[in-house]
Formats: sequence, structure tokens, C-alpha cells
Amino acid sequence: MNGNPAFHIEIERIKVNLTDCVMPTHPFKGIAKFRSLVLEDPSFAKRSAEYEIRKHDDYAKLIEDGLDVIVVPSVLSRVLTFEVTPDLIVYVCRLSKKKSIEKKLDKIKALEVKAIKKRSIEDRLKISKIEGEILNYPQCCISRFTELKRKSYFNESPPPETVTILECLEFNIFGNLLKYFLNPPREIPQEYFAFFTSNFYPCNVNCSKAISIGIKLYENLDDHKQKIYRCKLILNVLSIFISAYNSYKFVLKRGVKTEFGKAVMDFFSKLSAEDKSRLEKISKLIALDQLDFENRYILMHLD
Repeated sequence: MNGNPAFHIEIERIKVNLTDCVMPTHPFKGIAKFRSLVLEDPSFAKRSAEYEIRKHDDYAKLIEDGLDVIVVPSVLSRVLTFEVTPDLIVYVCRLSKKKSIEKKLDKIKALEVKAIKKRSIEDRLKISKIEGEILNYPQCCISRFTELKRKSYFNESPPPETVTILECLEFNIFGNLLKYFLNPPREIPQEYFAFFTSNFYPCNVNCSKAISIGIKLYENLDDHKQKIYRCKLILNVLSIFISAYNSYKFVLKRGVKTEFGKAVMDFFSKLSAEDKSRLEKISKLIALDQLDFENRYILMHLD
């Protein structure tokens, strides 16, 4: 795990039977060169990417552990509702469940095409629902995420990413984050466990089911892996914190026009110049290479 700890700690959720599939930030950078083929020949792009992955040392470790990789050519952005964004999404799954998971992922691929052709928000939301179920996210979190996505599409609510930031500000989850970042504590606040994986938005920051997944994973790890996971929890919350910081920079330029803008302005304007400078550096490093940043951070705190 020492080579890519941020990647392999995500796989532990399969090993302790909390899911059959994860969608981690992965180390298979070589597959990026096949993204341009996704629109032209998705099957060839998939085969080429999987061939590239099989040459990787981390892939050999997955096979040893009874796991495998599924590469899915995707044409629809996971963030912007109907934005066509060719990509190759990598899932890691239990080998014995690979065929059944591939069938569900095939449904997602078909829904992507329908959503783009029909501009159908319902088909777009089905993608999030199926993907959440494949990754075994709590049903309450899947439902809340899709509900907020629907409402935000009709301008009835902020999107789930914004709602999560607002809750983190309301419950002061960001309060001690920079201190924890510099010196990860042995006792992580319970609400951090709600962010048990990357790019996941709990139905609320105190969701007992999401927190339970994070705690169950933690309790099934040995001391070494627990230390890695404590760092990863901090990094998962940090990712949302950086999104909030980038929103703050946008509000600084545009001016406060929403309750969300007011909330981020109130919080970040109180931070010291040193803290803002640190956030700016972190933001740039994450944008440059998130996995490399996370791996370096974890390894630095394992000594």
C-alpha cells in the first residue's frame, strides 16, 4: 500500500465487505491518451485502456486480492448536467461480481446516450442512482443527492455539492481542518467518517448510515492502515473545503449575491493570511495531480 496509499485504502472497503465496487482516484495515468477515442470508438478505447492498466504493478496487486478493474467509456459529465465530456471511468470490483456489475454499468452507458439526446433530467438522475447503488452508498444519501440534483436543475435548490458545503460551515466541520491537516490527530471527529470515500456527498453531514460505513471500515483496519485512513478522511473533507475556498475566491470577484456567497465570505474572510496562502497552495497542487498530492501527504505522516 505504500506506493499508492490513497488508492489502496479505498479498496479496503471491498475487502471488509462494505461494498463490491469502488470508484477511486486511480494511478493508471496512461489511459488518459485514449480519452480522445471515446466518442469515435468507445469499445476500442475501453480495450486499450484495460490493456494499459494490466501492465501496471497496482493491477497485479488487485488480481492477487481477488479484485479486477472495469473501464467504462463515459460521454456525460458527472458534474455538469448535460455536458458532453469524454472520459474513461475506472471502477475496482470483486472479481466474482464483475459480470453483474458490468451489466449495471451498461445501463448507465445507455442512459447517458438517452439523457444527451432527450435532454432528460430523469434519465440523468437514474445514472446517479444506479452508480450510487453499485458503490453501495446509503440509500438515504443516494435519494437526497438525486433530489437536490433535480431541484437544482429547476432552480428550486442549490446543488448537493453546495448544500454539503453549507452544512460543513453550519456545523463547523471546517473549523479545525487546517490544524488537523498539519498534524492528523489519532481521534478524528465522528462527522468526518460521513465522508468515508472521495467524491461522496452524504445526505447530511451527521448521516448515521454514512458515518457507520466510515467507522466500520476504520475498525476493520490494522494500526498502519488506520493511520492511512485517518489521513484520507482529512483529505476527503479537505477536498470539499477547497471547493468552498474556490467559491470564496469567485465571490470576492463577483460580489455577494446569494446566501451561499454570504456564508463562504463570512467564513473565509476571518481566516488568517497564512491560512489562505496555504489553501491557495493546496488548491493548486490538487488541481495539478490530486492522487499524487494525497499520496505524498499520507506518506509524509506515516513516519
